[in-house]
Amino acid sequence: MHPLQHTGRPSARRLEIEERAFAARNGRYVTGARFFRIPAVLFASVSKEIFPGDAETVLTERRTDLDVSQMEGKFLFTAPENSLLEGNKQSYIADGAVCLPSYIPFSGRLKGVAQSIDHSGEGEVFVSISEDDEMEKELRSGREIYVMADAVSAAAFPDAMARAVTGMRKIIGWKPLIYCQGVATPSNLALLIYSGIDIVDSLATDIDSARGIAYIDGIPSLTDPSQNNLCHCAGCKGERDKLFRHNRLALLDELNRIRMDISLGRIRERVERVATFTPWNAAFLRHLDIDHYSYFESVAGNAPTMIQAITEASLRRPDIVRYVERVRSRYTPPSCMRVALLVPCSHRKPYFRSRSHRHFYDAILSSAIAPSVHILTITSPLGIVPEELETVFPAAHYDIPVTGIWSEDEKARSVSMLLEILKKGKYTTVISHLEDERAFINSALESSDVEFLDTSMGRTRDRESLRRLSRELSSITPDGAGWKERNTAFAESVCAYQFGDRGRELVSGADVRGRYPYLRIISGETQLGMLTEERGVISLTIEGAERLCPHIPGYLVETGNFELKGNLFAAGVESAGKEIRVGDEVIVMTGGSIAGVGVARMSGREMEELERGEAVRMRHYRRNSTVDGNRYVSAPSP
Repeated sequence: MHPLQHTGRPSARRLEIEERAFAARNGRYVTGARFFRIPAVLFASVSKEIFPGDAETVLTERRTDLDVSQMEGKFLFTAPENSLLEGNKQSYIADGAVCLPSYIPFSGRLKGVAQSIDHSGEGEVFVSISEDDEMEKELRSGREIYVMADAVSAAAFPDAMARAVTGMRKIIGWKPLIYCQGVATPSNLALLIYSGIDIVDSLATDIDSARGIAYIDGIPSLTDPSQNNLCHCAGCKGERDKLFRHNRLALLDELNRIRMDISLGRIRERVERVATFTPWNAAFLRHLDIDHYSYFESVAGNAPTMIQAITEASLRRPDIVRYVERVRSRYTPPSCMRVALLVPCSHRKPYFRSRSHRHFYDAILSSAIAPSVHILTITSPLGIVPEELETVFPAAHYDIPVTGIWSEDEKARSVSMLLEILKKGKYTTVISHLEDERAFINSALESSDVEFLDTSMGRTRDRESLRRLSRELSSITPDGAGWKERNTAFAESVCAYQFGDRGRELVSGADVRGRYPYLRIISGETQLGMLTEERGVISLTIEGAERLCPHIPGYLVETGNFELKGNLFAAGVESAGKEIRVGDEVIVMTGGSIAGVGVARMSGREMEELERGEAVRMRHYRRNSTVDGNRYVSAPSP
């Protein structure tokens, strides 16, 4: 189906989010029987210029701007005085157009007013906001699309732009769309969409074309791309307006790549790449990461997605920073662990599947204290990965360039996390078995008066180093801790990391069976939950949910008064815990009773605000809301 083809069922305007990655979203905005895709670029009609062939949305001021032959299948954004409306704004919207507030984007007056357009009682689509207006009052007015009227002024300062976008989104929530005027270029488009903007236009790119600026692989340059075989696009092969056409095609190509990266969960990698294109881009991303971490963390998923952590900015990734903060705030080393063994990371994840770590396990298992040995992996950008957290996201889902060279920021993160863990734990022995990390880790241990043994001498897999490690472990007197106690402690640690400290209640008094990373939490003969390598965290049963429910209010979803028979959609959600992130295990409640358990498909705030989309993919649900707690069924596979 063409992206602007009729949906076949006329209905009210609605937003359908299909995929999300951080604050960026792929989806459709439907008006009547037509729709346009987001993120969207509005290509301005200037002097009857031909639009890129695949352009889906057009921004126009006057009827005379339009070449009817070029408009077929395109969605129109237009000023209210456009004669195409013929006095009937509502019907034209239903036929594939959206009416903008009263402003003229081509005359240089890129300043909006707090004025919106009434659509015969159907509600208001647009409101244009200026900081001089009663901004917060207008932003809470429930419109469907908001224009950032002062975007050009704000964009002069990366920190101001970051405040403007995140501030607007925090107030209006995730249901409306945000349209940013006159700022987007092929260089910064990914950053704008990543920050939470849904709609941009081609105005800034067109102005750069008039100034002789070309975008080659997203980087602004004064080089003519049609010369020296730098570009072979249709614009550069044309007879006229080559630069104008080239830059518009570059903007459209970047949009398509961004949509793909959102779908694949790689938008952050693209953002880190384009942050190197200009100083503005680098500053904007830095402000987003540092000044607005909580905003991005709230929409950073916990679902397993492969991370390419290849730049310094990866240290500031919201999902990675969240891991670091959770280890610091939620994690306590198991009290039965007596020996802290510090080892380097491996290319293969989880680490225990790697050849190098198998050598370490062989040395550990050759000793009598194996159940009491706790592996702490030193790595970047995560800092430290305790052994029982090797399967969680992102510890099992990242890749880094291996150079043996550590930045000062990387060193500082690993050292601070290690010292905190050693302070919390009840270790009697610390063994350093490291390579490139050896110098700065050992130095930090010495400076902190932590007694330790160095068994590697910088070569962890060398035969002599492994023999030395085995000898040191074998010389330690066993303290009585066994594998059963170790498995229970590991399950507790994962529960605490996943749900907070009260998550340990799931394991309290229960029996933990299996072998890590496959552990079952059993009470009597009833299974409460299970840890698997594939998912990396605890999957609850109904009985497990009953035990945890009073202790983890941040992971509860309350539905309306209806019987749940399958996956839960946003339309049925009445309230949701603010700690819920995509991929989290959640408990679904109906009328104060447990209706089921499943995996979140959107954040808690999105569940409350959106009217469409899958909120929870159910795994178990009760046959009805009043049946006995032991009667439940597994949800069918999607």
